[in-house]
Amino acid sequence: MQKLKLDQACKYIQFPRDLSPNSDYWWIIYKAFPTQVSYEPYQRVLNMYKRLLKGEIKHFPRNVFDGTEGAEYLNSLLHYFISENIPANTVEDLYDAFGHSANIVKELKKAKLFYAYKNKFYSPLDWLHSSLEDESNSLYYHYQQYMDVFEKTSQNIKQKKRKKKLKLYNYF
Repeated sequence: MQKLKLDQACKYIQFPRDLSPNSDYWWIIYKAFPTQVSYEPYQRVLNMYKRLLKGEIKHFPRNVFDGTEGAEYLNSLLHYFISENIPANTVEDLYDAFGHSANIVKELKKAKLFYAYKNKFYSPLDWLHSSLEDESNSLYYHYQQYMDVFEKTSQNIKQKKRKKKLKLYNYF
């Protein structure tokens, strides 16, 4: 930048949080020639995610997933994650995979997406349902929610029964 004497001009160019004025020169070129240079924000977020997986960056920049545009970026990352990691032939298969929250949370942590979605959605199933938009299946979504609550409730009942038995044994 100094050799090209562009330091003064670069002061007036606003860089997104995840780009560096010292290394991301394509942003300067895009700002100078927006009609000649193509820019796809989804590709930028996907490249950022790939850098995260490689260990080049430690986490996503703050506020990158804020607002409507940020939610769309997050959904595009989910679709990339699904296409790379989850073998599913139908939308119902996806709902089944995401309905088992313990397993999918482990996968999302391994894929470094857990903390990205956690601030916006209650569960991975909610994230999936939101990201599918027109392809979503409300019946499967509510079924998986019901099954999640049913499993937790049945586990609580079993634990309470065990505690009662232990109290009875201790009483005698």
